[in-house]
Amino acid sequence: MKRIITLSVVALVLLLGGADLQAQSKSSKTKKKPEPVKLDPMFYKGGKFTAGSNMIPQYELDKYFAQSELQQVNLNLQKRKTGVGLLIGGGAGFAVFSALGTVGLFAVDSVGPSMAIAGYSAAVASAGVLIAGIPVYCKAEKRLKEAADGYNQRNNIQVSLTLRPYGPGLSLNF
Repeated sequence: MKRIITLSVVALVLLLGGADLQAQSKSSKTKKKPEPVKLDPMFYKGGKFTAGSNMIPQYELDKYFAQSELQQVNLNLQKRKTGVGLLIGGGAGFAVFSALGTVGLFAVDSVGPSMAIAGYSAAVASAGVLIAGIPVYCKAEKRLKEAADGYNQRNNIQVSLTLRPYGPGLSLNF
């Protein structure tokens, strides 16, 4: 009896394993073909790339850019994030430490003047961080816009505002 149960369990395991292998081999034969990239004009604004009316996720940018361009785009996206962090951190630090220094000025005890000096010193350092973040952010934004424009030029896509006798219009040339 034990042998029959053992043999039936082994047969069941082999049967299920064979069915799984057969299902895996069928799924590997039906590979999806990559979808061709639509030649919609690409725009960059606020850390996001868009093509037509669809936002392009960062992991799909390799469909639009060559490998060397993609490395530059990813580098500039990281620089943009760094610039945003410097701007937020510097601005918040400046506000907090300026308030701390102002509170120190109005304190009447012996801690007040030293707290004011420390607060204003930290506020000046935070202002330096804020000022350092401005060129990092602006340069990264400029280069990301240039990358989108480079894609449009490579694919001969131009979007322009035109004036016609019947009124202004948006022109898409490719």
